[in-house]
Amino acid sequence: MQPKSPDPPRRPTSIIGAFSAEQKLSALLLLMVAFVYLQTLSFEFINIDDNVYVTENVEVQKGLNPETVQWAFTTTDYAKFWQPLVWLSLMLDVEFYGQWAGGFHLTNVILHAINLILLLYWLRRLTGQLDGSFFVAAFFAVHPLHVESVAWITERKDVLSTFFGLVSLSTWLQYLKTRKLRWFSSAWIAMGCSLMSKQMLVTLPFVFLLLDYWPMSRIQGTDASETLRVRCRRVGQLILEKLPFFGLTALFCSIAFSAQSNAGVTKLMVDLTLLDRINNALLSYIIYLQETFLPTGLSVFYPHPGSNVSAGEIWFSMLFLIGITVGVYRQRHYRPSLIVGWLWFLGCLVPVIGIVQIGYQGYADRFMYFPLIGLAFGFAFSIQKKKALFRGIAISGLICCCGLSFNQVRHWKNSVTLCEHGLNVTEDNWFLDATLGAAMMTSPWNVAPERLVNQSHLQLAEKHLRKAILHQPNFSPAHFNLGLTLSDRGQLSPATESFPRALTLRPDYSNARYFLCKNLERLGDFQELAEQRRLLSEMK
Repeated sequence: MQPKSPDPPRRPTSIIGAFSAEQKLSALLLLMVAFVYLQTLSFEFINIDDNVYVTENVEVQKGLNPETVQWAFTTTDYAKFWQPLVWLSLMLDVEFYGQWAGGFHLTNVILHAINLILLLYWLRRLTGQLDGSFFVAAFFAVHPLHVESVAWITERKDVLSTFFGLVSLSTWLQYLKTRKLRWFSSAWIAMGCSLMSKQMLVTLPFVFLLLDYWPMSRIQGTDASETLRVRCRRVGQLILEKLPFFGLTALFCSIAFSAQSNAGVTKLMVDLTLLDRINNALLSYIIYLQETFLPTGLSVFYPHPGSNVSAGEIWFSMLFLIGITVGVYRQRHYRPSLIVGWLWFLGCLVPVIGIVQIGYQGYADRFMYFPLIGLAFGFAFSIQKKKALFRGIAISGLICCCGLSFNQVRHWKNSVTLCEHGLNVTEDNWFLDATLGAAMMTSPWNVAPERLVNQSHLQLAEKHLRKAILHQPNFSPAHFNLGLTLSDRGQLSPATESFPRALTLRPDYSNARYFLCKNLERLGDFQELAEQRRLLSEMK
């Protein structure tokens, strides 16, 4: 009797069946991102930094050429950071899209989509677990805290920096599996590129160490009876292998601090004491946790509370953070992903938590773009074995996140809708009052060729600008824009008082001096006009 020949391989019964589970889930993630973010293709540039980065940046507007490439690698004057890869990406957008804001938005969305696919495949290879990996990637894709990083053209630096960070994590994992130098070098170069986009991931070597604990299990070893001394020696070896990465951390920390100090950025909030900044840092961690699990009332700007934080809030924040840390430490043997994800969250926020204060904000949604991965990581891989509970939480959470994010993205349509929403969900938000006042004119933050002289708009602009100055009298753009508004309303004498106030706060404010000259000419004060013109010529 002849043996039965094996059956031929079965062909997939449908096109969908020809794809792997990872590919199907990747397609689902991309559909979610498209649903939430493709609406941004009809959005405008906004008057918070988009002018500095794109619309009024002369070098970026030239596109890519040898001169602008050199500028990108040598300047820290614009935006007060060294971020050459961000400038190059924006110049490339100018080459493709010209002045179409939707094209710049599209690049952000594409980079975000690439990031979530990288995250999914990296986690799958790292943990060998598909359900948890998809959960983390899905929440990364559509969590409302990430809207700011994707819908704001200026935050190209977030999506670009994280792209290179995820490439570094992926190639580092490949190095650990193969021990080939080219993968080590690739991970190091990718981290450098990440830091050349934004100096956020200076903590990446510490993430490597956390992953050594779990899921790589390189710290614990396989012998349960080994001594503490042996384990400490192993930790030392793991740190030693990452010294080139720690070298990048030290280098880019010094570059960032130098660039910001030279620009005076670190002196913007000199009235804050160290205690004020520590208190705000503790409170910010609690706010980030709250916004992770209840992401409503989000705004593009949250004013720094300064010393207006109660002792009760500080003690609650401190004890809450200590309590969670103790809790996840005690679970380290049973749910090791919890301590890894928690320390990922805490550590990756350190560069932007405000101990060294940069700018006026107390905290910002965009700062959670990479740290949020840690919280999702810790949660997903700690409960995914309880399939029914895990999938129930994941499905309901993702549906809520999609809806909330879609609605949050809508507020980014233009400067007016963005600021009005922010003012509705925050209190005493002087920065958004100043920004909305500027948005009521067609020359936000500096001089445009033409301005819309609409009395109703100008009245609203004056109202918001005066409110901003009431809460923050040291913000020079508010005084400058108030001067423009009053001038356009024909109130020349009050306008002539606003421009000098802007100049007192910022002596190199050439636009304020230029319009002061224009007002003095209209008032007929030729003696003062001659002096101001002399000072203006010296500024040029």
